[in-house]
Amino acid sequence: MKAQGRQASPTVRRMLGGTILAASWICGSFSGAAGEGEPVAIEAAGILPVSGERRVSIRAVRGEISVRPGKPAEIRFLSLSASDRRTELPLAVRIHDGEVRLEPPAEEPPAPRLVQVALPAEMHVLVEAEQGKVAASGLAGGFELRGTGLEIELRGMEGTIELSLAESDGIVENVAGDLALSATGTRARIHSVGGDCSVEARGGRIEIRQCKGAFTGDLDGAVLVAGEMGGPVELEARGGSVLLAGAAAGATLSVSGTNLEFERCRGDVTVQSDADVQFREMQASFHLDSYGGLLRGFRNDGLLEVRTRAATIALEGLSGPTRIEGDGLRISLKTVAGDTAVFATTSEVAVEGATGKLYIENERGDVRVADASGPVEIHSRLGAVRAVDLSGPVTIEADGREVEVGWKTLGGTDDSFIRNEGGDVRVLFPASGGCQVLAETNFGRIESDLPAVRLFDGGRSAQGFVGRARRPEVRIQSAGDVLLLGPAPRESASEEGS
Repeated sequence: MKAQGRQASPTVRRMLGGTILAASWICGSFSGAAGEGEPVAIEAAGILPVSGERRVSIRAVRGEISVRPGKPAEIRFLSLSASDRRTELPLAVRIHDGEVRLEPPAEEPPAPRLVQVALPAEMHVLVEAEQGKVAASGLAGGFELRGTGLEIELRGMEGTIELSLAESDGIVENVAGDLALSATGTRARIHSVGGDCSVEARGGRIEIRQCKGAFTGDLDGAVLVAGEMGGPVELEARGGSVLLAGAAAGATLSVSGTNLEFERCRGDVTVQSDADVQFREMQASFHLDSYGGLLRGFRNDGLLEVRTRAATIALEGLSGPTRIEGDGLRISLKTVAGDTAVFATTSEVAVEGATGKLYIENERGDVRVADASGPVEIHSRLGAVRAVDLSGPVTIEADGREVEVGWKTLGGTDDSFIRNEGGDVRVLFPASGGCQVLAETNFGRIESDLPAVRLFDGGRSAQGFVGRARRPEVRIQSAGDVLLLGPAPRESASEEGS
């Protein structure tokens, strides 16, 4: 047996076509043939009958490694120079405790090589390699890979897949069992995993699509793109970014400095974050506890709960219940169909197109509501309130410089109440519908252009009707002035043409 490279025989060269037909030697049963740690052979090619061995390890190899299923009861291998495939580079073969181990001989200087191994599909395989390529397919007994600077390609695997990689790049497709990846500075693309997935990544980029089981992740400065996740997702991250799309069974994320994006997720989604969060086309119960950053969302058919500070919130197309709580916020809500509640301090709140119940509390900040068709209730202190183009009843309790309320239509039987203990009130009544008006001021004056509303007490109170309806009742109380306005008169045709 020679430890240095030698010219391959014609039979050995035929193995490069993908099928090991023969070899320069054949191993028999080696149970007890050598002491522990001693090689039973040092050869570049061989056929080893399997007798009770359940594990194959390929270690300390630089270059290209290919592992595939072979005959049920034998292991075949071939080792050639990567730079000259006519030259054999031997491997040491060791057998101990149910494991067949293939590795370069200790006395041989390291050299890039091409290693091909065919073995029974149900055997467990461990590969340790660096600075090369590892390919495996069709294996069913589990597969472990540890290495640096690798290009990997794993396809059609059963059993558990465990990968520990650094500065590598690879594709993993069609894994029937579980997959565990620990990676540093690695780009990995993973598609179709039938079991659970777990990922630990430091830097790099991980792409996962179609994980049917549970997913767990721990990321540090990494980019994760995960889609079509069938089981629950649990993730911790620091830095980097995460895109989670199509999570069907909910998700729990705790991140710091990590930008998050969600698409088409369902179930219970719970997030702790201090960076930007975006979502779109969701059908989830979404719970966010955050500090700072931007929350931007478009369409969620489910509960939305947000607790945050010093953040900007821009949401549109919410059809489920929404609750927002925080301090130092800039809130913009558009086209919200479910019941909505905002509890804020030192914030700016703007809501447009609410069709459900709308409840807002804000201290030391302005509130703006437009085009709300459901009931509106606002509690404001030390800020201005403007609620216009309303179609339903309103309750406003304010202590600020100004309150402005306007309806585009007014009717029904639910009364409205408007009070400002800190300033003026301006109310615009619509041309359609009608109501009874009751107004009073403590220190200001009431002015009105409503023909059926009369002033009393020297302009300190007013009472009357808008239109012919006697209900609902609109009651107004102000510490300052009150201005009651009807719709602006329409220009006549002659005026319009002049």
